[in-house]
Amino acid sequence: MTAYSAVLAFTEELCGSGTMESISYGDEGNGVLDMRRYSRGSLGLGVLVLSACATLAPASFELGVEPSLVRLPPNGSQYITLSATPQGDAFAEAVTVALEANPYLTAEAVVMDPAVPEGTMVVHAVPSAPEGTYQLTLRGETLGYRTSAAPLTLEIFVPGPISPTASVPSGLWVSNQKGGSIQVFTQADLDAAFARLDFGPASVELGVTSVVLEPNLVFETGALSSPTGIVFDAEGNLWVVHHFEGQVTMYAADALAASGPLEPSATLSFGMVGPESVAVDAEGNLWVTDFLADQVLMYARGVLTNPRAAPSVVLSGPLLDQPVGIAFDPDGNLWVTTWGTDTVLRFAAADLTASGSPEPDRVITDPRMQNPTGLLFEGDGDLWISSFTPVNNASWLVKFNAESLRTPGILVPDVVLEVNAAELNGGAGMAFDAQGDLWVASFNVDKLVRLSAEHLTVTGKPPIAVIQLEAGARPAGVRFVPPP
Repeated sequence: MTAYSAVLAFTEELCGSGTMESISYGDEGNGVLDMRRYSRGSLGLGVLVLSACATLAPASFELGVEPSLVRLPPNGSQYITLSATPQGDAFAEAVTVALEANPYLTAEAVVMDPAVPEGTMVVHAVPSAPEGTYQLTLRGETLGYRTSAAPLTLEIFVPGPISPTASVPSGLWVSNQKGGSIQVFTQADLDAAFARLDFGPASVELGVTSVVLEPNLVFETGALSSPTGIVFDAEGNLWVVHHFEGQVTMYAADALAASGPLEPSATLSFGMVGPESVAVDAEGNLWVTDFLADQVLMYARGVLTNPRAAPSVVLSGPLLDQPVGIAFDPDGNLWVTTWGTDTVLRFAAADLTASGSPEPDRVITDPRMQNPTGLLFEGDGDLWISSFTPVNNASWLVKFNAESLRTPGILVPDVVLEVNAAELNGGAGMAFDAQGDLWVASFNVDKLVRLSAEHLTVTGKPPIAVIQLEAGARPAGVRFVPPP
């Protein structure tokens, strides 16, 4: 329907004083014609101008939201997707959607373009929000509030405030790529298992002690069957890379207390092809190496729960050939291992703020680093590197001193450790425990290898302790909770 209005107007300069009266006149049933009559004042004749205009009558619309039940991570935020579907004729005005006020939840109103009436709203929980499910109303209105949609009820679950990793079981967390699970071994069971070992002559001669140990917790990742890199964020949420599915998923801290299937609380996939490893920087941004795309991707902290989030920074370049491992040093520089060039690259913190192909300011090569994979910093910035492919029937772990990494010149390892390829083959993720022992995932032979702290300071072939996992486990990422 079209509404018409006609106006008799006058110019103040010519008309002087006068009066206006309104008269309604029917327009053959198609609308209302508003007439205003000018009465001449004492200062002279007025100039009458007749004008007519037509405006589209506001169309109705239906408000949509996905999901209707929102689960917020502890002390965090979540994205919801909004839509406005015209009922009948398309409307030509922007639609504003707002969430009713609540002392524990906040969300900025979203204005959707009439041409593409879709938008994203970010719902935040304040740190003091009590645990519970909140029912709030979403309202949508067109500009000027001339048309509004039927309100929608949105259920928002807040798990309540937690301290970092408070609800996450402590111990060694391991991603089991072939088994499609995350396994947890408590520190107490690890210590007890090795304390019970019989250190007989054979084990001393071989320098290997081995034990079969069942995990205390097992989390199945379901259809996402290829977990590789893992990392915990500051809130204790677990982020897992799924290489073959091209995704990184987040599992909320409060869902990690007992064994069972895991349901993702957030999923990132936009821009990924074959992700491999993951790291969190000091600001809470998530960084992912993409082995198949030859890129490193950064997803800003503020968009991590948005399923449509695109990477804020994309790093590429000729030296980023099949990147695998990723880590930040204490100075905020980014380190990446590259499978395709057998190198370890450092990118200065100043070059990490925008997409591009920055030149690495440090490149590490070593003949024993065949397909380097794992990266791990300790102390003030000493760097450990693991390699996937054995050389001369041995796998090698190399350490570079923090001071040498900060000093220009040729880099020479400070410590080189040799481990028999029967025990360490396919070196992947690494982690330190609270005692300073180094743990390495042995991907190809389904083992976890421990090197005691006292054997990490000098080059040689140290004795090792080994946990034998089930056949075909393929351990990849390892993390200790809490971190040392």
